[in-house]
Amino acid sequence: AQHRPQSWRLPRQGPRREAVSEEAQQQQPVSEQEKPWRAMARELEEMSRQSRKRAEDRQTGTHQADVRAAEAEAQARAERAEREELERKRRLDEEYARERRAREEKRFEERQQRELRRMQKETEEARKRRKEQEEWEAEVRRKFKEEARVMEEAKQKDQRKLEENEQDTQAEINRQQEQREQRRREETYHQREQQAPAGERHGGAEPRTAHSRGRNGARAS
Repeated sequence: AQHRPQSWRLPRQGPRREAVSEEAQQQQPVSEQEKPWRAMARELEEMSRQSRKRAEDRQTGTHQADVRAAEAEAQARAERAEREELERKRRLDEEYARERRAREEKRFEERQQRELRRMQKETEEARKRRKEQEEWEAEVRRKFKEEARVMEEAKQKDQRKLEENEQDTQAEINRQQEQREQRRREETYHQREQQAPAGERHGGAEPRTAHSRGRNGARAS
């Protein structure tokens, strides 16, 4: 164990008593100062004083260490608070960024859905218009075809009627021409009958009339 000086047994003296003791020692005769026990006491007192000084120094150093520790702890708390604040801001920024990204994605999805519905609607309307156009074109073609058929039938009917009229006209022309020829022959025959002597009349052949030709034609057929 560490040897403890004997001065710890002595009562501690305050600074005033120490000053008085030193002053009394200086006033004592030289013979008393030179006594061994007094020198030993002074040495012990000096050792005690130095021990107290070291204790005070240690206490002062401990206080300074405590101050430094407190300052370090305060700085650490400030740094920790700053880090926590930065972390809180970072989390808030990340949360805000996530919310903003979610809103943007939602808006994009909604815009995409609207665009898709618009395209589907336009496609459906285009399909309906195309179907209506095709039906209209088919109806127009059917009407044109029907009109063309009616016109062709009317044309053919008019052509047949025209041909019949032409035939009737030609038949009428032929009939009238035949009648004129018949009348001319009859007139010629009568003229010859009148100009011939009485005994020679009715001697010639009777001119053929349309009626006689009709009978002959009927017999021949």
